[in-house]
Amino acid sequence: MGSSDEDTLAGAPEKPRRTIEIKEPFYLGLTTVTLQQFRVFIEETGYKTIAESDGIGGHGYNKEKYKFEGLFPQYTWKYTGWVQTPYHPVANISWIDATKFCEWLSKKTGRIVRLPKEEEWEYACRAGTTSLFYTGDDPLSLKGYANVAEDALREKVDTNSVTNSDRPFPFNDGFPFTSPVGSFKPNPWGLYDMIGNVYQICNGAFSSTESERQYNNVVRGGSYNSSPEFLRCAFRGSVKSSSKYSYTGFRIAVTK
Repeated sequence: MGSSDEDTLAGAPEKPRRTIEIKEPFYLGLTTVTLQQFRVFIEETGYKTIAESDGIGGHGYNKEKYKFEGLFPQYTWKYTGWVQTPYHPVANISWIDATKFCEWLSKKTGRIVRLPKEEEWEYACRAGTTSLFYTGDDPLSLKGYANVAEDALREKVDTNSVTNSDRPFPFNDGFPFTSPVGSFKPNPWGLYDMIGNVYQICNGAFSSTESERQYNNVVRGGSYNSSPEFLRCAFRGSVKSSSKYSYTGFRIAVTK
């Protein structure tokens, strides 16, 4: 788990690389949770997400201005600024929202449903590999395997504010924003979108230091607007428990 000293993209929170042992068997969602699945939760419980209830709202895309913006009340899990099918990943979800979904599904199924632990997520993402990405060390090897920041996205943003450094993937994957889950090839263990599409919220503290404790929750995997640095198997991002963005969703783990 973590990054080697040879990984020039790695940050301190990913080091040192170490061997870990996962003692409890677990299942991991084949895909991230979809809009259709999340809607069932909302309809059965009447739950209001943080983006809907805090008076601030979430993050989204303004097609008139050709840019991302937020936080604004119009952006929630229901609306991100682009067309979404029931099979798109639910986004603008906070750690609090994802945890409530897991609690509901636990009661509904009689199983223990939770967010994956950080080490479980990386183990499943790597799927037996030790390279930067489960497709190898070359970022371009992600073509066909992950929804990332590429030409389709570049065409949707203000070209006056974009430089070549914002276009790390010189191809068009057909999806400027999120894509329906399972649109790309899976990793070696058959799990879809472990890299790209939406960041995945995990259970685990990003930092134990007092100054960073407000950024307590880890996100993994990168998203549709991510460059290679954020798409590596070892990358660790951090969000507050109430943070919500159009590029953040979640995947469930199930035990017992």
